[in-house]
Amino acid sequence: MPLPPALRSSALILLASLLMTATASAQVEGERRSAFSLLLGGGYATLFGSASEGGVFGLTAGVAHERPIREGLAWRTELLFESGGTDLGRTGTFSLPTTISQTHAGLSGQLRWARERGRYLGAGATLLFSTTCDVDTEGGPGFLGGETVACEEFTDISFEEKSPTVGLLLAAGVQRTRLGLEMRFEQGLNASVGSSSGPLTPRRFSVLLNYRLRARR
Repeated sequence: MPLPPALRSSALILLASLLMTATASAQVEGERRSAFSLLLGGGYATLFGSASEGGVFGLTAGVAHERPIREGLAWRTELLFESGGTDLGRTGTFSLPTTISQTHAGLSGQLRWARERGRYLGAGATLLFSTTCDVDTEGGPGFLGGETVACEEFTDISFEEKSPTVGLLLAAGVQRTRLGLEMRFEQGLNASVGSSSGPLTPRRFSVLLNYRLRARR
């Protein structure tokens, strides 16, 4: 029986990570050793599709492991936690402002090319699994107003949470000793939410702080 697409995607990313780590171990001698990093930041996140009226602020946090392959080239694996969503405009009988919020956890793998003065470029892929999906409405009847329901329970638009999501990742930044600053773009290749108005695909522009822990010797 053939493997489902989600399992095939997971296996490919994990296999690539293992192969790149093994290659680095064999080739790197006397250069900077592997290092772990913490990353935290945020930016513009949206679920792109016909139901979307615009993006929201989304957070990104994670732990990364980076190992040189050869001079000027490294392989980086990240464990990521991301929040995002999209503005749905006004919905319902009372025409209330409505947003959909979704959180993900998963992996990224990327090649990084070192440039002069600590600068670098990165390109790779992400594999993210949906952990929560909610629809929030603001205002309305009652003392406090507003309501939060699971995506599948929202009635004005039919939503279906989908997982996992495979995406592309591009990065550019600068790393000075322990602290680094990075700009990142992520584009999903498949929908993370299905809806009666069409699929919603994640897209994200982020600015991240990268704190490198002491490199292993």
